[in-house]
Amino acid sequence: MAPHHKGNETDNKACIMAFAKEIGKKVVIQLIDNEPVYFQAFSNLIAQDKELAESLELHTAETSDAAISLASQNNPTLIVCDYDMGKNSANGLEITTRLRKNGNRAFICIHSGINFSKNEIRAAGADYFLPKPMVTRELVALAVLAIKYHRSQGGKESNQHSTARA
Repeated sequence: MAPHHKGNETDNKACIMAFAKEIGKKVVIQLIDNEPVYFQAFSNLIAQDKELAESLELHTAETSDAAISLASQNNPTLIVCDYDMGKNSANGLEITTRLRKNGNRAFICIHSGINFSKNEIRAAGADYFLPKPMVTRELVALAVLAIKYHRSQGGKESNQHSTARA
């Protein structure tokens, strides 16, 4: 299931670039996953595309504690959180709940090989669910969804949170 955003890759990049210019900084994406394969793939995608490299900033966390700390430091526009974070970490729904309790208002996407109902996603405070595997174009489309979400909440960088969507 691809993110529900209409537009081609060129339109998506243009949206990200415009938002970065609008807010005067790169659009911050935080990936939370205990497996480095996604970090590497998305880092490579961004590094290989000059326009994305100038407009996106990617942060990664491999544990729940690192994810909470990093999110409070970097105020991401988009958080993509894996559900299964391993034995020594909270799961993605628990991480999302902690982020929301800490006041984080980023657009949060739970990413997993396990399917969840919209109610489970909403109850944790997440905005979207995307099953694994995720291809790189879906990350860009998710960034566009997050940007549109923030704009719809009344500001260029408004981090208002709503669980109206999943």
